[in-house]
Amino acid sequence: MNDRGCCCGSHETCEDPIVVEQRIARPPEELWRAITEPERMRQWYFPMLPDFRPEIGFRTQFTVEHEGRAYIHLWEVREVEPLRRLTYRWQYAGVDGDSEVTWELEADGDATLLRLTHRGISTFPRNDPAFRSEACRAGWEYLVQRSLPEFLEADGTTGTK
Repeated sequence: MNDRGCCCGSHETCEDPIVVEQRIARPPEELWRAITEPERMRQWYFPMLPDFRPEIGFRTQFTVEHEGRAYIHLWEVREVEPLRRLTYRWQYAGVDGDSEVTWELEADGDATLLRLTHRGISTFPRNDPAFRSEACRAGWEYLVQRSLPEFLEADGTTGTK
């Protein structure tokens, strides 16, 4: 869960996987930097992210406070294809569940098609309202379709197409 409302989990109508796409008018290199460089990730994704490296086996953890609860995020990088694909395991300390987030970048003329896939959200507690698939989808849509493009625009890019 991030401070923008992304809670990952499920209930009876779970949507798993969640896929969110956005065409962004920037080259893959710029998007890759935005999803792999911690100083950039902190500006549009998780401000409290302590560190990140796109290296298989790299692990990080950080805490997000949401509605009076602390969620300790546990990530482990599983797959790296520079400028094309990044996958990391996503768990929460003390919470049953195991998911995986994949970022895929595909050059599309003068832009990049970004595809975010979050698999395994159905493994999180069904009885905890903090783990609703609707909230997760809304959070990913905000991050991929609004926060990231706005960050890139402020960083000197031309936004989305």
